[in-house]
Amino acid sequence: MIEKNHLKNKKLVLAIIILVGISLRFYKLDSQCLWYDETTKIASAKCQYTIKEFFQHADPKEVVYTLVLKIWMNIFGFNEFAVRSLSVLFGVLSIFFIYILASELFSETVGLISSFLLSISPFHIYYSQQNLLYSLFLLLAILSTLIFVRVYNTNKKFLYLAYFIVNILLCYTHFFGLHILLIHNACLFFFKKSDFFKKKWLIINALLIILVGFFIFAILYMEPRPNQIGQLDWISKPNFGLIIDTLKAFTYGGEKLTMGGNGLEIGAGRLTIAKLLILIYALLLMKAGLSYKNFIVHKGTLGNSIPFKKQKIIFLFSWLVIPVLLTFVFSFLFFPIYVVRYLIIIIPAFFILLAIGILNIKGLKTKLFVFFLILIFNSQALFVYFHPIETPSWREISSKIKEMVAPEDMLVFVPLEQIVSFAYYFFDRTDTSIWDIDRYGKKIDTKWKSFFRENDYIFAGVGLRNSPDDTINGHLFKISERKANKIFLIASPYWPTLGLRFLAVRQYFLKGGWKEKGFFYPLPGVALLIYTK
Repeated sequence: MIEKNHLKNKKLVLAIIILVGISLRFYKLDSQCLWYDETTKIASAKCQYTIKEFFQHADPKEVVYTLVLKIWMNIFGFNEFAVRSLSVLFGVLSIFFIYILASELFSETVGLISSFLLSISPFHIYYSQQNLLYSLFLLLAILSTLIFVRVYNTNKKFLYLAYFIVNILLCYTHFFGLHILLIHNACLFFFKKSDFFKKKWLIINALLIILVGFFIFAILYMEPRPNQIGQLDWISKPNFGLIIDTLKAFTYGGEKLTMGGNGLEIGAGRLTIAKLLILIYALLLMKAGLSYKNFIVHKGTLGNSIPFKKQKIIFLFSWLVIPVLLTFVFSFLFFPIYVVRYLIIIIPAFFILLAIGILNIKGLKTKLFVFFLILIFNSQALFVYFHPIETPSWREISSKIKEMVAPEDMLVFVPLEQIVSFAYYFFDRTDTSIWDIDRYGKKIDTKWKSFFRENDYIFAGVGLRNSPDDTINGHLFKISERKANKIFLIASPYWPTLGLRFLAVRQYFLKGGWKEKGFFYPLPGVALLIYTK
């Protein structure tokens, strides 16, 4: 009877944790407008594709998420709340499955603490509120490892098929899923070599290597569209500060929380208290690391007896450290691929180790005090995230332009890529506003044009690899400029390498006798400049 009540209590605690996770992820879900990355996902998912068109139009790094989003939008619609709800769903499922994974590795108590830490994580909440792939990516990483643990423990045949399917989805969601495969194979090779050389495991992994290899080849060697940036060209070479940024993001979310998760790091002083989480989490990780030396048994109010076996601790630290080191070294030796959000797949290991560290603290009162500090410091980070410094709004800009624009006026974008965010809010019908308009311009006669007409207005833009001269010296551009009463220059001068292009377009209009007045919106950076004769 006591055991049944104990089980019910843990289920109740899990239900409360999941409810907290749901509440935090739905809170202010549509308060901020969709930004560039989010609207491009909608544009990619909306279009009808052959396989060839899909890889030409969509981001090949995001095949699975794009297809899932397409199905989701067809059912629930295209508004901000609807498209972001998909990531909320994946985020909440991650809270549940990290509990299952940690419970199988250690105990239900470790599972509950891990799921709680994930449910209040600012970094995870942010990506659970964005129309981006990372919430799905994390969920698949947890499922992949959960199935791997069951293969390791039971060796049942149907689990091999499940492992194959989940890992194809994982790596086709993002190529960093390859890290998970490498860690699983290394673990099996060193800890259970007899299973590593079993025919079933070798065949499954051979097929995965072939299919994932094709996927990575498509990403790295597929030619970018004319005048467009390549798939990974925008990533800068990493320095050791980027590893510190990764730690900041995983603990309190990083300084970008002050801008709602976007843009440059402004107002970092608002996170002074939240930064103390780094110290607490570092001490807890050290505490977890020390537990591998022996089988420490915890008894008492917080849980059942928990043996922390050496192999499991090593596995978790490998999951936490190896992807960071491999990505960092690869970025130096070959070409940059280190992006903090790509490493979201190591968060489960991070929080499970923190849970182990908490359980290794002596004394119930001390444990509860640590929980209290985590809640206080984390709450400040969440407050800053949900109450950011003023951020730019495509809703506001599009509404302002609607009030002033007239037929034959020109709308010029620097860079052209951001036209899809503007189009989402500018045109009246969300479900058709970006059917043909994408970050490449507008599709006309099966080709993408950076100069086109839409609803009596003239649109033009300078792409990330365009020369401004190619646009503003074009015959059609000059004719339209002469006819226009007003020109609206919508720019993001803070995009990499865009400052000089933005300046060149401004100087062209000023030298041509246009009078400039501007409206500036704070970072991540949208400037609206209006030119009249």
